Amino acid sequence: MVINNNLKFKQMENKRTKVIMLPTEDEVKFGDLCTSARYGDKPLLFGQFENSYPEECKKQYLYFTPYEKPKEVDWCIDTITKSIYQLHKFTANDLRKRSLKIISTTDSKLKLGTCEGCEQDKDYRHFFIKCTCSLPQPSQSFIEAFCKAGGIWKVLVEYKLKPIPEGVPMEYGTFLDANNPLNHCLKVNSHNEITIHPIKDSWNKEDVLQLCEKAWGQGRYNARAENSRTLNQTSFKTWIKENL
Repeated sequence: MVINNNLKFKQMENKRTKVIMLPTEDEVKFGDLCTSARYGDKPLLFGQFENSYPEECKKQYLYFTPYEKPKEVDWCIDTITKSIYQLHKFTANDLRKRSLKIISTTDSKLKLGTCEGCEQDKDYRHFFIKCTCSLPQPSQSFIEAFCKAGGIWKVLVEYKLKPIPEGVPMEYGTFLDANNPLNHCLKVNSHNEITIHPIKDSWNKEDVLQLCEKAWGQGRYNARAENSRTLNQTSFKTWIKENL
């Protein structure tokens, strides 16, 4: 059995994430995600069926919300009113507590700032150039799979270890603690799309070993933060051999 001797240098992590679908008053166009009473209000792509008409369809947006607290400038969903807002330092505490952080969405209007394209074309909204300052989006293939399945409400979204800041020597950057969530950032491709994995419902021995390693690594990180003790690596290896 091989034990990873360098757990804290793990480069990737998948985080459990909820998928929420909410209606919008935005105009529905060909290929948009929508629902229609004619088809039982199940998610579909507009134009997928011949008898779909704009006046019968309600455009929908998808929002990906991880199990983590939102912080300032994050886009959020109010779980009571289902409204979308951007959190700031004056946001009331009761609203913060009932809000979910949005890390990805099909709504390109949710932006984290402005890019060069925004400055050059403020009113045209990049019809031909994908805006790089919008929140990351799911891929079209996921949206198609979402419709085919009648909804996929829980997924794993891939994160990566943050790159070493410019000017920091490589030998210092390698000591980024991969068990600290603050050292991870969302992984996106060149199209500003997130990487989505299905949630597993069965596990083999290797899967269980990886989960044990992750739990041990997180325990070591928490122990250091609380100045307490936990299993050292030798004891952890012994426990693995005796129990797996």
